[in-house]
Amino acid sequence: MKEVIFPSKLRSGLSKQLQLERAKLLKLLRRCSHCNSAVCIHELRIRCRKLEAALKLLRPVLKKQPLHGVVEGVTKIRRATNQLRDLSVLLHSVHRDRDRVDSAQYSALVHALKKQRKREFSRFLRKQKRKRWVREIQNLTKFRPKFRGGIDKLSAVRHQLLKGISQLRALASDLQKSSVTRKREWHQFRIKAKLLRYQIEFAKRFLGSSVLENLGNELVAAQDHVGKHRDAERQRKLLQRISKRLKLKVLSKNWMIQRGEGGIQSREVVDPIFISQSLWNSLLEARSFLCLEPITDAD
Repeated sequence: MKEVIFPSKLRSGLSKQLQLERAKLLKLLRRCSHCNSAVCIHELRIRCRKLEAALKLLRPVLKKQPLHGVVEGVTKIRRATNQLRDLSVLLHSVHRDRDRVDSAQYSALVHALKKQRKREFSRFLRKQKRKRWVREIQNLTKFRPKFRGGIDKLSAVRHQLLKGISQLRALASDLQKSSVTRKREWHQFRIKAKLLRYQIEFAKRFLGSSVLENLGNELVAAQDHVGKHRDAERQRKLLQRISKRLKLKVLSKNWMIQRGEGGIQSREVVDPIFISQSLWNSLLEARSFLCLEPITDAD
């Protein structure tokens, strides 16, 4: 990587953007402490992922000392909301398909889900009072990005994006060749697609390319598609546990049934998992743009 003195204007722009993402996350975290809302939790998770993606993208050019603790803290905040998010998605699915089940069973199930979600929210609030959590939030509040000298920051950003594209293409190629649906690998594909998508959203402000914007749109479609399968599988398992505890027959054939690889039956048909040709093309175009020279698919 070529070593040059980094322009102060771009350094300032990256620093301001990071601090803006940090401020938005902290604001949402304070809001979620007083609001048990599915929308609020969803927005908090998005903000966590965006800041994680930006910090990982700039990892090669940021000083390591304050960085590691901040990334770890943001990840913990997001993971603390996992169960809340799953329960919210399941509540939405149950409400949407309420006409497929007996009203008494529906009422009992919704009551149980809301009660469990309330407990999870109380657990989430208790976590925020722990010393370690408080310390990590303080680190996040005090965090000011410090850049390493002697590195071309735009080249570093390009390199990180190229690395993400290469990993995603390799994983997608491996999955496409497999005749068996591998849920864990597809979940990893979705995680990498989501990370790359948010990194592109952050980087396109400085790289400014419609090629990256097109790839970002394709990644949104891909992660949503794979996410439907992931959500269906998680909801099925969660629903089975709750139904068993309540002794409800909500998994009857006339309502929520297993489908294909497993999942909750809904009005929205989920197509088989696959990698679209448009995503392949967008990955290749973005790779060529970032390398600043044409690259064939054979490379």
